[in-house]
Amino acid sequence: MRDHVAILLGLYGETPFLGAQLDSIAGQDHSNWTLFAGCDDAGCSEAIAGIDPARLRMIKGPGRGFAANYLNLLGQVEADTSYAAFCDQDDIWHPDKLRRAIEELRQVETGTAALYVARTRVAGAVLDPRHISRAGGGRPSFANSLVQCIGGANTMVMNRAALDLLQAARHEAQDENGPASHDWWAYQIITGAGGVVLTDDAPSVLYRQHGANLVGDNCGLIPFLRRVRLMLGGRYRASAEGGYAALAASAHRMTPANQAIFEAFRQVRCLPRLRRPLAFRRAGIRRQGRIGTALFYLGAALGGT
Repeated sequence: MRDHVAILLGLYGETPFLGAQLDSIAGQDHSNWTLFAGCDDAGCSEAIAGIDPARLRMIKGPGRGFAANYLNLLGQVEADTSYAAFCDQDDIWHPDKLRRAIEELRQVETGTAALYVARTRVAGAVLDPRHISRAGGGRPSFANSLVQCIGGANTMVMNRAALDLLQAARHEAQDENGPASHDWWAYQIITGAGGVVLTDDAPSVLYRQHGANLVGDNCGLIPFLRRVRLMLGGRYRASAEGGYAALAASAHRMTPANQAIFEAFRQVRCLPRLRRPLAFRRAGIRRQGRIGTALFYLGAALGGT
């Protein structure tokens, strides 16, 4: 089906904001889509009952967390689907979200894996606008993907070549040591294989903050200090280990140059702490922006990355 989009929606727990999200999907000005709902608990069927059954695929989730749920959903998408989009259960999509993404992805050469990411407009629980998410501080790259995800899954749309790639790679990330987040893993796999990432400075999603978000807003002093604490305290390193194990299982999908970068990255992480910052810099491993990169190097010296 030309320009058909598979919308991948992971569901778990209470869904008080799901109706508004479903309304925003139904209101897309690109109307050729099917919703794949991955239900990780028993209450999902009732929560999503308002969607036209002809547009809905209900998928039983694996029950191993949200990342595993989305990887499972990727495997359900048929071969005649042109694009796939990740979707959260409590956001609001701008009406032109899918159309804008498709217009950008059409510019990519056929057969090249491409991932589209946009910014978000952060809002409170009652959709009171707050601010727009931060813009990236540099070009997307595989080296950057090793230490940072530059876009939220709720904005991500991928083309068929990227979908084929992730469908194949997901089998290598299915054990208990799988990635902690599906968006970060997707960024790593696609760039590692030589794919491209298209960034859009305009927001495509109203990103609702309501106190129970699995992943919250990263802007502002408090979230910044929280990230610093996680990085310097070693929790960043611990949470990333599963993602690196999954990535290592897919290393054969990387370009030779990116295989070399990944091997250098793994070797640097085994060096004595004080030698890591300079070695990371020489290997081209950095976060977006000077402050983020400086904190990453500091965390490396302290054993937190």
